[in-house]
Amino acid sequence: MPYKIEASQLLIKAFIGEQQYNMMIDTGSPVTVVHTDLIKNLENEFLRFKLEGENVELKAYGQDLSLLSDMGVAVILGGDFLRQYKMIINPEEEVLLFQKYHTGR
Repeated sequence: MPYKIEASQLLIKAFIGEQQYNMMIDTGSPVTVVHTDLIKNLENEFLRFKLEGENVELKAYGQDLSLLSDMGVAVILGGDFLRQYKMIINPEEEVLLFQKYHTGR
């Protein structure tokens, strides 16, 4: 999946329904946060999107992300996301590789 770095932040694009959004990967955030305007449209406050063809579902929390509007960020993917996926950054090709953790539980 291609990424870009803007203002030292790692951004990816993903579709929520038919609309594409910028999502920021934030290792310091324990949970996934969705802009308050967008969370109103989510079913039971669950964020559902596709990541490299795989469906992802995360409990999301609403927060005003207007400070990030200049980067177009509508979602912050936090530690709950990073506990589900191993992420490899390939800076030469400017792509991220994701692999779902399989816990065997």
